Amino acid sequence: MNIKQTSISIIIGIISSSICFSFGFFSSVYTYNGWSFFLTYTILTLIFSLPVSLTTIFLEKKYPTITTHTQLTKKLSNTSKLTPLSLLVTGTLLILLSIILFEVSTYILDFFDNVPAIDRLSESPIVYDNNLIMYSILGFIFLIIALLAISAVRGKFNIDKILEILSHTSLYLLVILVLLTVRVHNFHIGVESFFNLSPEISYNFKNMLAMATIYAILSNFISIILYKTIIEVRSNDPCPNIKSTAIKSVIYTIIFSFVLCMVTYALIGKDISSINFSTDAQAINIFSVIKDNNPGQYLVLEVIYITLNLITLLVGINYLVKISKNSTFRLVSLIIPFVMAIALVNSGIFFLDFSDLFILHIVIFYIFLFDIFVVGWLYDAQRLSYEMMKEANLKVSAFFNIFLRIVIPAICIYILLGYIFNNLNLLAQIAVTIILLVIYIAKGSYFKKRFNQRRF
Repeated sequence: MNIKQTSISIIIGIISSSICFSFGFFSSVYTYNGWSFFLTYTILTLIFSLPVSLTTIFLEKKYPTITTHTQLTKKLSNTSKLTPLSLLVTGTLLILLSIILFEVSTYILDFFDNVPAIDRLSESPIVYDNNLIMYSILGFIFLIIALLAISAVRGKFNIDKILEILSHTSLYLLVILVLLTVRVHNFHIGVESFFNLSPEISYNFKNMLAMATIYAILSNFISIILYKTIIEVRSNDPCPNIKSTAIKSVIYTIIFSFVLCMVTYALIGKDISSINFSTDAQAINIFSVIKDNNPGQYLVLEVIYITLNLITLLVGINYLVKISKNSTFRLVSLIIPFVMAIALVNSGIFFLDFSDLFILHIVIFYIFLFDIFVVGWLYDAQRLSYEMMKEANLKVSAFFNIFLRIVIPAICIYILLGYIFNNLNLLAQIAVTIILLVIYIAKGSYFKKRFNQRRF
């Protein structure tokens, strides 16, 4: 995507939201009492996104030819010793893509199963008598993606253009769904329940903080390199308004997510009290209520989710086709997620709850912290702010350096500790966070001197 386009901030915001909703964002919003979770997510997203967006957009302007995590890490740290950690990024991406493939196949199957019977949709969950139709859908998706990847590698096709089209499509569909929803009887009941903090709903506060943080990280594409690959600022472009683009993209992310959550709550309406928050908050159960009461709106909502899943899928594919020039490696990278998705189908499940994937959550935390460490300490946040001023005429405050070096790592470490050690008391959690943060800063100072010298 060309940063000169006026819609770039909107597109980044929609893609960012797509990644969250593709991995059960609404289920977490519903489980953790609506507004309280969304507000926590919003605060964390603002804290993380502004410095990360500024950094990513500037790095794309400065290093437009860097397209892989290995290249970026080596360039910023001035050493190749850390590049093996890039395998973790690729491995995590493959796992996430397999989840997306499984989810989008489920949505597509449900959509084509329900369209002929729109006047008599039931509220029962999907039941598969056999897996042949799922395999057929997966095979069809693989064929389309393989053709897109081959065309992209040969320079005959631009995946970014499809991302742009899908982003605008999801926005238009959401507007249509909003217009359809305001006609629903008692829609205000669901909207009011989103803002009402229900004391009878109990949940683990530390888990809520962790999930909100994970989605804030997902809003930042987990890794800077994944964020960077969708921007593609050409080196001969005039200097973009980096700060404006960064701020607007964060705002659009929050607005799009908020509207989609509100519409879903509105469609649930008066049946909000019939759903058990502790056991029924999965999207498949929530959607079954909407399907029973508002079948037309349900199908539009499902198409939106299919579109968001496809956007997320293409973001991953866009990175995988650039990760190596070896055709065999590219092909294997595309096949692995499909094999994993088929394994999920064979397991007999029809819905995968992202909130249960504890180990994957920890890995996502680690990848994000690693990238922040490389930018904030090894490359040096102060050097980065100086280069922004010199090369892009962008003046950032001292808070930019402080957030990249200390604030964001401190928040992640504190929340991750509470997530791993759920019974840790508050004082102990704060004390351990301070100790680990001191070690983090000491390691940053040491490796900065060892691998890199400030050259300004």
